[in-house]
This record gives sequence, C-alpha cells and structure tokens, in this order.
Amino acid sequence: VSWASPNFNHNIAEMPFWMAAIWLTWRAVAAGSRAAWIALGAVSAAGLYAKFSLAMILVVIAVWLLADARARATLITAGPWLALAAFAVVAFPLARWLSAHDFQPLTYASVRAGGGLFSQLAFLPRLALAGLPIVVMMALAGLFGRIGQSAASAPVPPPAPDDHARRFMLWMALGPPLLVLLGAVASGTGLRGSWGAPMLAMPAVLAIALTGRRFDPAALTALARAAAVLVLAIPLGYALVVSTLLRPEQRPSRVNWPRVAIAAELRAAWARETSGARLSIVAGDTWIAGLAGLGPNQPSIFTDGDMRLSPWITPARLARDGALVVWEQVSRGKPPTLDLLIAGRTIHEARFKWPRAPQAADLVVYYAIISPAAPVR
Repeated sequence: VSWASPNFNHNIAEMPFWMAAIWLTWRAVAAGSRAAWIALGAVSAAGLYAKFSLAMILVVIAVWLLADARARATLITAGPWLALAAFAVVAFPLARWLSAHDFQPLTYASVRAGGGLFSQLAFLPRLALAGLPIVVMMALAGLFGRIGQSAASAPVPPPAPDDHARRFMLWMALGPPLLVLLGAVASGTGLRGSWGAPMLAMPAVLAIALTGRRFDPAALTALARAAAVLVLAIPLGYALVVSTLLRPEQRPSRVNWPRVAIAAELRAAWARETSGARLSIVAGDTWIAGLAGLGPNQPSIFTDGDMRLSPWITPARLARDGALVVWEQVSRGKPPTLDLLIAGRTIHEARFKWPRAPQAADLVVYYAIISPAAPVR
C-alpha cells in the first residue's frame, strides 16, 4: 500500500472499512454482542461510500456466516437482523442516488475492467508481489526459522490462535482474491492490480497470528529494523522509478506532469479570451481537466462534458459561466461528448516540456473556450 500511497484513491480509502467489517464480524459472532452486529451493518454500508468493491468482503463474510457452524447459529438471534437494519438505514441514500443516476459507478467499473485473460492471470501474482514486503520483514526477523524456539525464549509467549479463529482468518485472507478472480473468469472481464489493495491487510494479520508465539525481544528488534529500512527504501525506490530511470524519449508518468505550467498557461488563455472573467467550469476528462483547474478559486470539473456525470453543471449555468474545454490526445483522447460543446469553436493548442525528460516529445494539450454570457446591466 505504501507504494501506491501517492496515488491516494478509493482503493486506499476503503481499507479501514474492509478491516473493520472483518473485526466486527468476529466480535459479533464470538461475543454475541448486539452492539457489534449493529456496528457491522453501519460500517459495511459506510464502506460502500468509499468504494463498491467492499461488497467482495461482505460476500465472503456472508458465505462464512452460512458455512461456519458457530456463526450459523447466530442467524436465529436478533444480531444479524439488527445488522441488516443498520446497513439499510446507512445505505439507503446511496441506493437512492445510484437509482437516480443510472448506476454510473458500475458502468465506470465495467469500462475500467479491461485486459481480459492476461489481467486475470496476472492478478494473483501482482497481489503476491505487493505483499512481498510483509514476507521480507518477517524473514529478516527470523520468524520463519524459529520454529519451536521462540516460544521457549519468550518470557510469556502469547497464546496461539485456536482452530476456529485460524479458519476465520484464512477465510477472510484468501476468500476475496479467489472470489474476485472467479467472478472475472466467469464474466470474462479484466482485473486491475490496484483493486486488490484492501486484500493485503488481512494476510498480514494472519501472518502475525500464525507466528505470534515466535515473537521474542530479538525478533521484535529485527522486525523494527526491517520496517525502518523498508519505510526508507520504498519511497526512495518509488522516486527512482518515476524519475531517474526514465529513458530520454520515454513519456513520463502522471506524477511527473508539468501541473503548474498547464494550469498557469490555460488559465492565462482563458483570461485573455474572456477579458478576465472568473473561470468557473473546466470540461474534460478528470485528469487533464483537474490539472487545468488547479489554482485559486478552483472551478467545477465538468467530467467529459457530460451532464449525467456532472449533475452540478446545468445548461443555464454553462450558458452563464462559460467553460474551458480541455483534452490531451495521447493518454485518453477527446471524450466524444466534448464534440457537442466545442462545435464551431476555435481549437487551440498548448505545448509543454517535460521537466525531467526534455528529450521526450512535447505534451500537447488542446483547448477551446466557451465564453460566459455578458452580464446583465
């Protein structure tokens, strides 16, 4: 997760909800706590506001509740039904919004699920690679080679998890990746490695639980040192990959785009064309439009020039405030919905040098300006 942290997004935001749902499930079943059941329903619904893929762990939890005898016995108590009620209350506004907006997030997910068979085959190896630092830290701490040793050397070794807890953790660690892979194969859709980010936390908890009796002072010291090394090595490696290792002609990654120059030049062009009118709307795909909108008095982003995707933009507001329409041909091209906005208008071109790759081809951004209506006097 630390490698992806600069690209903070919904995959990262859903992680605390993912782990909270697992923990609350265990607490609800093990302790029979109605409060835990209600919290489970509320947290599960709240997590869907972060990202709908939280439904994967909820499906795994539901299957475990049916498959595990001890958990299944709770289904005749009030707890699970209180959880469903709490879930319905918290999720209702989201369900209503989805219905009113044609379930657009699901459409977006289907568009992003490209790659086909290759992405399906690569999903689990990519997930394993992302979790490799956990294994490295534990290996450096000697936790894999201390069988039968640490329990004797530790003053008071912690109790090993019982079989029921171990099976539960295995369900929650292995169930989601297998479920999403099975679903992708059955539906023929692709998978993106970043979608597995929340799945990495539970295997780490399982690894700690399974090796807990080997945690003596020496192992904890080695583990702390390994963590300190990785905390420094991962950001340094990230910086090396995104900047130093570029070939002269290679197009830089998005973290190296000339964001300040793009925003400054396009805002200056808007000011010239509109006699200094306030920039209120920038239309385009979320990336390039977002860059163009950086700066003071941040404008509204008119996603792809499609009012279904940006309900805060209305025809009346567009006519009154005008818009800066931007697109970039190489990374995504011009969304077709922008054509209606720029019909009959002059198309301009702005070129930008890459700060760390001066030999690479210029970044070319196209833009058109919809002038705001003249104010009524």
